[in-house]
Amino acid sequence: MLVLGGGDCLAVRVILLYYFVKVIVLFDLDQAITKLGIEYPQFVELNEGSLKDQRVTIFNKDAYVYLQEDSGMFDVVIIDLPDPNTVGLARLYTREFYRLVQRRTTPGGIVVTQATSPFFSSEAFLSILKTMRAADFSAVAYHTHIPTLGQWGWVLGMKTPVQDHAALKERIESQNFDKLDTHYLNSDAMVGMLRFGKGVMERLDEIKPSDELDLSVYHYYKNGSWEFY
Repeated sequence: MLVLGGGDCLAVRVILLYYFVKVIVLFDLDQAITKLGIEYPQFVELNEGSLKDQRVTIFNKDAYVYLQEDSGMFDVVIIDLPDPNTVGLARLYTREFYRLVQRRTTPGGIVVTQATSPFFSSEAFLSILKTMRAADFSAVAYHTHIPTLGQWGWVLGMKTPVQDHAALKERIESQNFDKLDTHYLNSDAMVGMLRFGKGVMERLDEIKPSDELDLSVYHYYKNGSWEFY
């Protein structure tokens, strides 16, 4: 499994709960963040010492450069990067970047990225979904309420082609999550995450995907309603 970003290791803490995860390779550009995750007592308590787990290998290197240069393949890629609020970060939400991710994903592999807020920045959120699809992923968006952040969204992409995006959504909805040992997630919660209020997805056709020559996601993000956040 490949994790891009997430140097605080809170995501890795959860991933390690699943016995079938054998290897986690984490790339975070900021060495200070991973150092805090390893050494700072409050972080260590929160991430339960996950960065010291033998299954985890950490690299402090630019994710874009790594994907361009390396040839490693992964069944699952989790992209836990900051919002596209700068030009540099917006490059990590482009069609070119997602195509690099796809090259490192095994057939049948899955990619999920945080995708900012469908409430505070709905256009940027939809642009990330459309960009994933433009990079030839079968992709579906989902969201949930986080007490400290409000409504937040993600995009899940599959490398294996499906008949259509509605079929992918139906496939996710058909799974039984009730038996998972989780604090929150069950089948009802998962189905609810896939459904949006009136007027959200209806705007998808008018939204542009983002690429290196037109960082649409950056401009959409800057035009969001963050003054209400």
